[in-house]
Parts: sequence; C-alpha cells; structure tokens
Amino acid sequence: IRSTDSGSSWTLMNTGLPAASDDSRPIVHGLVGTVSNNVFLLFSTLRTQDTSSWNAGGVFRSQDGAANWEDISGNLPTFGSESSMSYSYWRVAVDPEDPNNVIVGTRREWAWDEMGLYKTTAALAADTGTITWTWLWDTENFSTSITDWGWLDSDWWLDQHIHFVGYSPVQSGVLFAGSDNVYKSSDGGATWDERWTINNGDGTYTGRGMELMEVFDITVDPSDGNTWWIGYDDMGLFKTEDDGQTFRRMDAEQNDSNLGDTDCACQIVVDPDDSNTLYVVRHGGDEEGKTNWRRGFLYKSSDDGATWSQLGQGQIEGGRPYVVMLNGGASSTRELVVALYGTGMFRSTDSGATWTSANSGIESNDLANLWTLTESPAAPGTLYLGTADAQRDSSSYTGSIYRSTDSGANWTKIDSATTPTSQILDLAVDTNGVVYAATTSTDSWLAPGEGTGMGGLYRSADDGANWTRVLDQPRVDGVDIHPTDSTIVAAAVSTGWNQFEEGDPDLVSPGIYVSTDSGLTYSRENNGLTFNFFWMLKADPVTPGRFFLGT
Repeated sequence: IRSTDSGSSWTLMNTGLPAASDDSRPIVHGLVGTVSNNVFLLFSTLRTQDTSSWNAGGVFRSQDGAANWEDISGNLPTFGSESSMSYSYWRVAVDPEDPNNVIVGTRREWAWDEMGLYKTTAALAADTGTITWTWLWDTENFSTSITDWGWLDSDWWLDQHIHFVGYSPVQSGVLFAGSDNVYKSSDGGATWDERWTINNGDGTYTGRGMELMEVFDITVDPSDGNTWWIGYDDMGLFKTEDDGQTFRRMDAEQNDSNLGDTDCACQIVVDPDDSNTLYVVRHGGDEEGKTNWRRGFLYKSSDDGATWSQLGQGQIEGGRPYVVMLNGGASSTRELVVALYGTGMFRSTDSGATWTSANSGIESNDLANLWTLTESPAAPGTLYLGTADAQRDSSSYTGSIYRSTDSGANWTKIDSATTPTSQILDLAVDTNGVVYAATTSTDSWLAPGEGTGMGGLYRSADDGANWTRVLDQPRVDGVDIHPTDSTIVAAAVSTGWNQFEEGDPDLVSPGIYVSTDSGLTYSRENNGLTFNFFWMLKADPVTPGRFFLGT
C-alpha cells in the first residue's frame, strides 16, 4: 500500500504481485527502497496466504514507485526438504552504491535445505528471466569463510536462516546479517566474520551485549567472588574468573552425548570448601510445550569442570532435578537433597555417591510436580519444598508447600487457610527464619487467580503457619535475600506472552521489586533493565548488595 499524503490515506499497490486462488493478498515480509539516477526503486519479499500456491511468493521489484511489480525470484529455491512448506524470503537489502546488488535471506519455517543469504548482481536487468542468484551461505563455503567463529562455532550452532540483513550506508561493500548470531562482511558478502563477541585468544570471550539464550542460573564460587558459573539454555555451562569481564565455554559441544544429550545447564552448586567440586543440573531446555522438564540429569565434577560423572544413574532421571546442598559436612560427606520433577525426592549423605528415596509425607499428586527447594539458614536441616505444574498448557493443579525438619527425610504439608496454592516457582528463607514464596496462578498465561491461588510474593514469619501476600503481581519468578542484611529482599516480576496480545495491560507491572523493611513493602527498581521475563534472581553470597538476574 502507498500513501502520498504523509499517511493520511492509503492505496493498494499490488499490480504484478501474485494473488492466491482465493484472491487473498500477499504477505509482505520485507520492503526496501533506494534512489538511483533519480528513479525510486523498491524491492519486496513476500509469500501468499494460500497454502496451495506456494510458488506465488518470492522477490519482486518496482521501478515506478510501486505502481507495477516484476518477479525477480529467478533461480531462488522454492521448496525445502518438506514439500508442504516453501521458503519465505523474509529480509531484503539493496546496495546503496549499486542497486543491481540485492541480497535476500531465508526465514526459519519448515525448510532446512539451502538456507541463508542469496545475492544477485543484476536486480535491474531489463529481462527478468536472466536474473540469477548466488547462494552466499552455502554450508561448505560459509563454514570455511568464517575466520573467527567466537565461542558459537559451526559444530555448535550453525543457524543460517536470516532475521536481519543490511548494507552499511557509509562503508562500501559492508554488510551485516544473522539471526542468533551477528555476522559482518567487508567484501560484499563473499566472506564473513562474527561480531557478537570478542575472541580474547586465550580460550575466553568478551560479550558485546548481544546474547541470545536464556540464563537459568548464575552461581558465585563461595571461595572466590570473581569466579562465577553460568548456566545457559541451549548453550550449556560457562565460567568467568575475572568478575564477569570474560567468559569461557565449558561444554565441548552442544548436546554432548557424555552429558545425556542435554544442552541446558539450569542449576549449579559449588562446594564451599573445594572450588574444584561442583554439581550441575542439566535438562533439555525450555522448548515449546515444556516437555523437556521431564528429562534431566545431575552431574558432578571434581576437577573444576574438566570431566563429569552422572550421579544417581537409574534414580535421578526422568525429570528436571533441583538440588540443595545442606550446611555442614565435608566435601566428601555432603548431604544433598534432590526434588526430581515428575518423580519424587532423593537424599544423599555421601556427596552424591549413593541415594535413597525421601517421599515420606508428600502427597502423590504433588510428587509429579516437585519444583523448588531451599534450606533455612536459621535452622540447619530445615527445608521448604514447593510444587508447580511446569507444563505450558493451562492446568487445574494447585501448588503446595512442604516443610522438613530432618534434612529431607520426612515432610509435612503446610496446609493453613493462608498458605499459597498457586504454582510455587521459588522459595527463600532469611537468617531469622522468615519464608518467602514466589508464585504464579498458572504457568501458561498471566491471570490474576483467586484467593490463595493468586500469583504474587507470599511471606511467613512463623514457619509457614500463616502467610501474607506482600507483592500484588500475577507472576513472581524469583526471590532472594541480602546475605548479611535480611531487611533487603528482591523479587522478579515477569510479564507473560499473552500480555503482548489480548492481555490486560494493567494486570502486571514487570520488573525487579526491592524491599528494605524485611519484605513488608516493595518499590519497583527497573533502571537498566531491557527485558521483562525472568528465569532467575539470586543474591551474590560473596559480594553483599549485588544481585544477579537471568532473562
């Protein structure tokens, strides 16, 4: 459509564009314009809505201000390996110095053959039948043309579909393109290098502020505040030894068969007396439908992450584990308690060498939904357990909170009239024994809920006998407490996918909420935040006053 009065009115400009058999209009994915020799040129990528007419999409040009369009798709591939879905050429870019040079990129849908960027050097040819396209990112040449992959190398994550592509308006022949990665070409697309991270040459990398996956956990080494372990969805385990200035990738490859084909490191526990010993929970990641929460493993390393061994083979499997290391003991005699989603509770008194079931007191419907676990610093051996239905589909399941006073051997359900019955996403206990429960009414879409099923942050100062909803927000994903000042409490309030569509915009005010009066009242502190869905919130135990947030 075109407007000649600054957008007040519009006219359809589809002459020459394909119409599907039901006369539906094409879906335009990309549109760019440029002026050459006083002529306003337009290039567009599109597809139709009619699934019986896939060939009707493609790349088109107009040399008369959109009055007429010509198909310049030429030899671009139409179908991928699945014939039910064609390629959508989504992004399009035109060389500002020579509009004959046009680049388009494939979009991630169902086709996975011949992905990536295509270029023509004859976009303005008088005979459109002579226009041909060169596959710039063919798998073999693209892989070898990259001189610096960063840590995201081709064996790790080679996604050649394109979410953006553009020519530099001020540097001749310079292009940027990518999707999960950011690539740059300085020779018109012949060769490419990554630009989303800096390779320091010693096996470490420095980010440029363009990360691509969800951070599930950040754990600071209790013996060295400059050393953190980071758990990424899809990308595995990372480590920094200089307080976050540089990072080292710890996984040898994605979906390593030695790590159960799991690519998500979702929880990390470091032994407080032996920094070389750590425990990592791994699972399949946050995929659509969240079915991967029912697949996970617990691994242990005694050599600073160089090698790993699976703990509890045949027992701690079949769901995402959540592990807590209890206070006390030595590195070889740690008490560990695991809540295994979809299965049940397990205990170890020998640092994970052997395990016993610990389901006593837990109701059968809750055993399938064990989600979060924490120990009270005010009473060693006292644990709190929270349950939640982590499947994406809506559920009528109501969450529960349990308490154990014997290191997880036996459990008692906290079942007062004020106990939250929403989904329990996170738990924290301060040095005075005050318990906080971060909840949501449902794990699917944001909804206010009713009664004790309302999402929010709940607080109990009497071992869970009575609870008060201290933060009136529908979804609180994380809560933690300042390690040396229990008056400071932080909570992470997330938005939901339905808030981008038909949701009530007044339902949620996402962000980080901080209390300075022992969790009674909160103020919203969003300065510097750029995203509103949070996976984790954790206080730094070594550097008081510092919190980590994963989005």
